[in-house]
Amino acid sequence: MSQRLTKGHENNPPYSPFFKGGNLFPFPPFRKGGQGGFDQRGDLIGDFQMKNGLLLIFAKAPLAGYAKRRLIPALGADKAALLHGRLIEQTLATVAATGIPVELWCAPDASHPFFAGCIARYPITLRCQAGRDLGERMHHAFIDALGRSPWAVLIGCDSPALTPEMLIKSSQILEQGCDAVIGPAEDGGYYLIGLRRPEPSLFHDIPWGTGVVLEQTRERLRTLRWEWQELPPLWDLDRPDDLSRLGRTAV
Repeated sequence: MSQRLTKGHENNPPYSPFFKGGNLFPFPPFRKGGQGGFDQRGDLIGDFQMKNGLLLIFAKAPLAGYAKRRLIPALGADKAALLHGRLIEQTLATVAATGIPVELWCAPDASHPFFAGCIARYPITLRCQAGRDLGERMHHAFIDALGRSPWAVLIGCDSPALTPEMLIKSSQILEQGCDAVIGPAEDGGYYLIGLRRPEPSLFHDIPWGTGVVLEQTRERLRTLRWEWQELPPLWDLDRPDDLSRLGRTAV
């Protein structure tokens, strides 16, 4: 199976650092955790039993001009795609440390060689996103996953500060019977959403990419009279101004 990555880092090992302006931002090494998980230092963080659910990761193929478009003015298309690939790798390492089954939901499909390299290195399943916009794609993923599992948590690859402990906490919230869990993002969106059943109103007619996504989602949860909990807020790596924070984040 091919392990070739995005053009420009084909021969680099996983977790080689991303280079920008003379600064190196190393990503953490991956360690298979067996029945447990590892923290960011590589230490075992628990023997987790919440394996009936699924962790879903949304990821675009690291194609120049397709991935991380908002960062292209600062980095150029090639380096933005390279950084996106590194963020996917970091996210996979983080979720692998939880011991919970993981599915990587790929766009535009799962045919890019980068994704073949991912399944060669991580215990994951590849699936393809489907839908006309982000909301439809997320709703489709939840319909699929919740048809096979009692709960599912969906994340992207834009939150370098996300930890295995946060993902474990989100699974505990759902295991304890909450209808939903949200991870608020500082920009007014969210970095994580977990559900016990699919609900189209949470994803229809939402102005994705704006600062009102989180509050509109909360309002719809209130309308549904669902019980939900929220994780600590995190920042997303979406815009050029966020790049300086990447260098200050312990990952």
